[in-house]
Amino acid sequence: MPLIFLIIYVSGSHGDENKLPPDSVKISGKYYQIVYPWLGHKIGDKSDSIPGNLSMIPREYACDSSRIFVTQETRVAFISMIKQAEKDGVFFKARSGFRSYSYQAQLFAARMAKGRSFEHVAKNIAPPGYSQHMLGTAFDLATDTVPFADSKAYRWLKVNAGNYGFIESYPENSELGFSWEAWHWRYIGVDNDTLR
Repeated sequence: MPLIFLIIYVSGSHGDENKLPPDSVKISGKYYQIVYPWLGHKIGDKSDSIPGNLSMIPREYACDSSRIFVTQETRVAFISMIKQAEKDGVFFKARSGFRSYSYQAQLFAARMAKGRSFEHVAKNIAPPGYSQHMLGTAFDLATDTVPFADSKAYRWLKVNAGNYGFIESYPENSELGFSWEAWHWRYIGVDNDTLR
């Protein structure tokens, strides 16, 4: 499927933002049409981008002891999973969790400020409103092994993460055309009896 893109409006040229197509986004004052594979996969907007039940994971499980927030249910499942991984001699940490619409827009703007096109940035980062991180149920994970796909942690997650309600959101050779993100795992839930 070909990439289709265009700048819809320049900020200030039209006063009524409600007339924008549903699959467009504003970055640094300009509106862009969402491109494949994100097209049709909108998760939310500015008004509904912050879940009400966010909880910080223990800093020992975050890279650089960062403050990383996810939903309470996601937090409980993640802690159970990472503790079992450690018992199995596997170590990884969370690099990021919840990210707001505005934070995602800032990530985009920073990369575009370096001369990259909207379309180029969208190959590797979800546009604001399209990122699973805004749900508070997704993590980007990290280990000492780079790339993450070559790590013992990734192999362990492929076998065990489902037991804790986590899935690899963007697997290799995605049928929907998303880039492979071996480090990106999302909590979708399991029966409480399944959690260890």
